[in-house]
Amino acid sequence: MVAITPLWFSVTGTTLWNSIKDIIQRHLFTLFPCLAQLPLHSRQVYHLPSLLRDLLSQEIMHIQSILLIACVSSGALASVTCLTVGATATATWTNSDDESCVWSGTVGSNFGTNSVTGGDYSCNGRCGSGCTGTSVGNAYTQDCFSHDICSWFNDASDGASDANCGAAYVSAVDDTLFGVIDGCGQTNPSNSAEEPTTSPVCS
Repeated sequence: MVAITPLWFSVTGTTLWNSIKDIIQRHLFTLFPCLAQLPLHSRQVYHLPSLLRDLLSQEIMHIQSILLIACVSSGALASVTCLTVGATATATWTNSDDESCVWSGTVGSNFGTNSVTGGDYSCNGRCGSGCTGTSVGNAYTQDCFSHDICSWFNDASDGASDANCGAAYVSAVDDTLFGVIDGCGQTNPSNSAEEPTTSPVCS
């Protein structure tokens, strides 16, 4: 069977689809806790007579499909907060000392390249690296902004396992997957690189 990649993905890298599947597999129940509440799997009726088993299996699979779509859709819509390029937003995260950190700045700002990690921070708030990194369209969201800002100031590069920004990374996963579907897609700005002049406040 040939795997088909949905055409609405903005493909900017050859491994985009595999990356998305990997993210979903690693964070599925974090993203959608309601999946744990789905009905019994069809294999649990295999001990019944064949005709009844087949009927129940088909019905359960049908119900599972409907609830799965509802679960994922409601989760995506409920957890993504869109931001407007050029507006001021406040990034928040919890650092490795369990302190709450905040920093306010412009959505879409360009900090340039991080001198420690080499990360691209040319479009802060965009779900994806910089303005052109692998992404599902150009979505600008609260969680992606928080992760970008956290990563810049903490030189983060370890994804979900990063001591300072791991939780922010996980929070941004659903934004990355569903931000465009939820209406957060925008045109990328073209700002000159300028490092921030203020630092986060953590307490």
